[in-house]
Amino acid sequence: MKVAIAPDGKQIQFIHSDAALAALGTIGNASMRRASHVEPWLSLSPAAQNNFMEDRLAANDPFTESELVALWFADMSPVGGRTLGPFQTKAAALAAEVEWIERYALCPTSNCQ
Repeated sequence: MKVAIAPDGKQIQFIHSDAALAALGTIGNASMRRASHVEPWLSLSPAAQNNFMEDRLAANDPFTESELVALWFADMSPVGGRTLGPFQTKAAALAAEVEWIERYALCPTSNCQ
């Protein structure tokens, strides 16, 4: 489990899990916010779908919608990111989501403990 602690020690951040909540949830007032949405293509927001398609076109690697229907994506827009994917499984999308959050949203300056 990675934990980011603010320099003044008044705020900690971590990716929610039952284990993390059990370990850290009793040390003060807690608030939660969503960092992402892991969804299959048809459940992604139109903004996340457009975001993905723009990135693929820019990389000269376009997809058709019929190719994407059975695939999974991680919409990182709640924390200022793009749409990650496509992934064959939800588990792969969740793993990419956690990796992205740890690298770019939770610990962007390597201040994790």
